[in-house]
Amino acid sequence: MKKIFILQMVVIKNDAFSIEPVGAYSSFKRAIKSLEECEEYITPKQAEFTTFEVISIELNAPAEFIEWFKKANDVLEQETKSLMDRGYVDQLIGEDGQFYYTLTDKGKKIAKYIKAIVPNIDIDNMDP
Repeated sequence: MKKIFILQMVVIKNDAFSIEPVGAYSSFKRAIKSLEECEEYITPKQAEFTTFEVISIELNAPAEFIEWFKKANDVLEQETKSLMDRGYVDQLIGEDGQFYYTLTDKGKKIAKYIKAIVPNIDIDNMDP
């Protein structure tokens, strides 16, 4: 598959950030040349909160997010099933037909142990 190289401007100021596409190039070398030119035009003050980056993307490929999301869902399903198989979690079906999960007594014991190790975890609000 053919790759394109996207030059992005990343601005981070206070608690906000923005990523803006600046250009698309057929080679990494061209993208880096453009990045260097862009850096020449920002002031030292702007440079404190502005940077540039080049990412590569395969043309006409499925969005990477979709593949990542599918893999994450597969892992979540496997881990949830594992917790159910080991008796830590029960599966419930709500009135809306959706699946919900609740800790079993065994799961609550483990959660209390985890809370002793990680005090900021809120085990009291883990059940639906």
